[in-house]
Amino acid sequence: MAGDTFQAGSAMVDLDPPLGLPIMGRCRLGGIMSGLMNATGHFTPLCARAVAFADGRQVLVICSVDVMAMKWDLTQRVRQLVQQSLQREVDIVVVATHTHSAPPGYKEFGFTDDRADRWLNQLESKIAQAACEAVGGLQPAQLRLGEAQVHDIASNRRIRMPDGRLDMNFLVPDPSVGTPAGPFDPQLLLLVVESLDGQPIALVANFACHGNMLLEREHLDYCAEPFVMAMLGMEKQTPGIVGLHLPGAMGDISAYTLHRERSHRGEGRMAGFYARHLNNARAAARLIEASPIVVRNAEFDAARRPLPGADDVRSDIRDLTAVLDDAQRRADHEATWKAMRLISHREALLDHIEHHATRQPIPLRYRIIRVGDLAIVTCPGELFAEYGLALKAAATPRPCMVVGYADDYHGYFPALRAFEEGGYETMPSIYSLAEAAAGHRYVEQATHQLTQMCKE
Repeated sequence: MAGDTFQAGSAMVDLDPPLGLPIMGRCRLGGIMSGLMNATGHFTPLCARAVAFADGRQVLVICSVDVMAMKWDLTQRVRQLVQQSLQREVDIVVVATHTHSAPPGYKEFGFTDDRADRWLNQLESKIAQAACEAVGGLQPAQLRLGEAQVHDIASNRRIRMPDGRLDMNFLVPDPSVGTPAGPFDPQLLLLVVESLDGQPIALVANFACHGNMLLEREHLDYCAEPFVMAMLGMEKQTPGIVGLHLPGAMGDISAYTLHRERSHRGEGRMAGFYARHLNNARAAARLIEASPIVVRNAEFDAARRPLPGADDVRSDIRDLTAVLDDAQRRADHEATWKAMRLISHREALLDHIEHHATRQPIPLRYRIIRVGDLAIVTCPGELFAEYGLALKAAATPRPCMVVGYADDYHGYFPALRAFEEGGYETMPSIYSLAEAAAGHRYVEQATHQLTQMCKE
């Protein structure tokens, strides 16, 4: 690299998961502990994508990976593989796209045999390959940043009912039923990475919304989320470009348009809606400063929340099984789906209590990053939307990407008020093991660090 010229590179590698691996978002009728269902086909590729930035002093690589989540040990092995291959210091952020129609990104739910070892070794190797190829492709570059306001896709799925109860609206939203119990963030940020003569290198999109829709048991293909499918379309539209989707603070946010048609065709329609917003953001993109690159690592220990006793969880499972039986007799699809989801989570919690419970604190690791005019803050899990909005406010006037599922995964980080309200994200589960104040503590610390960095 000559002098301190800003450079960028990108790469995409097909993860190529073998058929027969369990699909993270698909469980058997008896719930998660009855076993995840195995993939029988490929509907779209699942990929590791990487964009590399360098300013003469520092090299930063951001990877987006089409799995639901990954744990710290895997992302650390990726870093080791990259350092060994490149023989240079590189900062790497590894982000899961929260893809439910993909194999697990870590050992869980009985996926602990030789298949798991082979797949996870393949996964980390593919991610490292993408990172190394992106660094190998560094060239003089510039950045443009665009924005779109997206109001026709996402909503807060926590609904306040007319009688004051809180309900979860996972399937077909009906605004007449109740009002959202929290905000959502309509901002789509799109970073356009291009050579100095305007040739495309990468698109990096940040938007806060769950995209999963194919949760029925009959959909057993590997398949990217709709937001990633939209990026696949952009890659086909502009040969040579690599499109990264970085999920935002979406712990309580779901897509509503796509739930009207829970099928591959519905996913395609959802991708089409989102692609229009991507194109609008790309058309509005303006040049921004690309240097300096600053990466600050931070962490703190969160206490573990108290868990119910095993007998109490077994009682819950029996009660929910009766609810499921009744819903199936009535052919109530939504009630059946909700009951199955709750049974799955209670069974997984029971397994955790009986075999994996510990009092050791949870290390929450995150990054505060600056790439020229753009701020990026990461979170190792699913942050509620109001926390993401608070982080963006702390970075003002600098644009800020809040990126979830980064480098590690510790489940949901709900707002404190949500624990009083109840609901899916706050119930004790393997996806909600941290103390209630964990999200609040994270945002307090990250806000202070973000504010300080943005003043520099």
